[in-house]
Amino acid sequence: MLKLRIRIKGSKLHYSIPLWGKLPYALIVAVVVYGLFLDWEAPLLPIIFGTLSLIGLLYRESWVFDNERRTITGLFGIGPLVKRQVVSYDEVSMLQITHFLRGTMNDEAQEKDSKRKGRKKPIICFSAKLRSDEEVKIEIIEESKSAGRTEQAARAIGAFTNLDYQADREPESGPRMNVTDLPKSGIFR
Repeated sequence: MLKLRIRIKGSKLHYSIPLWGKLPYALIVAVVVYGLFLDWEAPLLPIIFGTLSLIGLLYRESWVFDNERRTITGLFGIGPLVKRQVVSYDEVSMLQITHFLRGTMNDEAQEKDSKRKGRKKPIICFSAKLRSDEEVKIEIIEESKSAGRTEQAARAIGAFTNLDYQADREPESGPRMNVTDLPKSGIFR
C-alpha cells in the first residue's frame, strides 16, 4: 500500500505518492536488469519480480488541488495509461472522511462477509462529495495503515482550498501505551 503525501507548490497542493515511496521498486528493477546483463538465460521468477516492480514504479496516483483554477485533478494509472479526472471547486459541496468496516457498505456485502471468519478491518475513505450527491473517492486506506494521516491530510486540504470539511467521527487520539505502561502485577512481574 503506497501512502499519499502532501506537497505545496505555489497555489497548488499535490496529494500524491512520494518519489521515495517508489525507491524499492526502482532498486528491484535495477537489480533484475543488472542480473539480465550478467546472464541472459535468467530464470523466470526474477523476470516476473522485475516486471511487477516495473509496474509498481510506473504506477501513478496524484491529486492536484489548484486554487488558481479552482479545480481538483486526479491522475491515476500506469505509465502512459493514465486516467484524468477534473472536478471544479464549484461542484464540490464538501470534503469528507467516512469510517466503515470492510464488507459492511451494503446488506449483500454483509451477508457474504458474515460467512467469512476473522475480524473485519476498519477502513477510512477520503472523498469529495459533489453537489449532485456523487462522490469522488480520493483515498481509501485501512485505518491502521493511515494512523491518522488521512484525516490530517483531509483537514489540511480543506483549509488550503477553503472547501468545507466533515468527518463522521473524530480520529482516535488517546494516549499511546507501550509495555512499560502495563501494570507490574500478575504475569508482568
